[in-house]
Amino acid sequence: MKISKQEFSVLSAYHDDYLSEEYRRIPSMASDISMPAVKFREAVASLRDKGLLAGTRKVYITKQGVDAYGAIRSTVEGVARDEAPEDESSAPAETPSEASGNAIAKRAPTEPVAVTSYQRKTLTTVLADRLRVSPDQLWQVVSKHVISVGYQQPAPSNEEVLHVMSVMDKYDLDPFMKQVHAFRHKGKLHVQVGYDGWVAISRRSPLFRGVEYEFPNEAEMIDVPGTTKKCWPWVKAVCHVEGSVPTVVYAFFDEWFVPGSTNHKGTYIASNWEMFPTHRLRTKAYCLAVREGLGIALYDEADGEQFHRAEFTDVTEPQRAVENRSSELLAQLESGEEDELSVSDG
Repeated sequence: MKISKQEFSVLSAYHDDYLSEEYRRIPSMASDISMPAVKFREAVASLRDKGLLAGTRKVYITKQGVDAYGAIRSTVEGVARDEAPEDESSAPAETPSEASGNAIAKRAPTEPVAVTSYQRKTLTTVLADRLRVSPDQLWQVVSKHVISVGYQQPAPSNEEVLHVMSVMDKYDLDPFMKQVHAFRHKGKLHVQVGYDGWVAISRRSPLFRGVEYEFPNEAEMIDVPGTTKKCWPWVKAVCHVEGSVPTVVYAFFDEWFVPGSTNHKGTYIASNWEMFPTHRLRTKAYCLAVREGLGIALYDEADGEQFHRAEFTDVTEPQRAVENRSSELLAQLESGEEDELSVSDG
């Protein structure tokens, strides 16, 4: 990738805004660097195509733009030092900031400066190129639709978004196809792969030879709590991987079943295990077999549901028990049945 002198001047202007945390409009920035607005916009369009600037109405420098600017500046300063006169003892000493500014002013690139692909490509742009969307669009999708945050919780941080993207990159997962999700539990982000994501990962492995199932007899099916549906008590899954002994796992319904819950509005939300129990248990068996058979250290959707159940049990149930006990004690006091209230040590 090459950057012209005109593009570098525009990139420098946006880098200044980045450092000062300000935002100037194009006419103002073009005027500050004495460049016609038309030429300025052309340079912005070119830098946006190269991934160094982003945004439409509000243009800003990207991470790769900052890296590119730093690389060019280092190159220019190096050339300036090499060409400096040998005897400068009579000249007043420059501060580091003055030296840096003077070097840039004297040696603004008249020839295109090459920027390495490492400096130009960041995780966001690599994934965006693969998915054929803009980096901005991908960032918005991950932060707003892939990462689930609880009621009144803060929006996902940059670090959390990058955490999800690193998993997407490593396992080639598509957020638009619902192959990856993320959630918080006790302040920590957890990334989980959807069933379609597990299927995609397993089928991309050249050694994967499929999964076989075994189900109990229909007479052995059990009732699903809180519903009129039935489900198998277990599902056996066998993952076949070439060159390895078959991996055999069992998924037991009573270990993985998650009941529904009441949201902050007081509405009961049925769980997937209540609505689709047999499908849920079979997919859990598949994920268990593939994860162990191929050695993949990722959570699946059922794992995410277990985190939610643990949080519900750890917080809500004890609180409810305390509230119930308080109500009992108040009822005793109001009824006058006992002169003293006895409270157990527990």
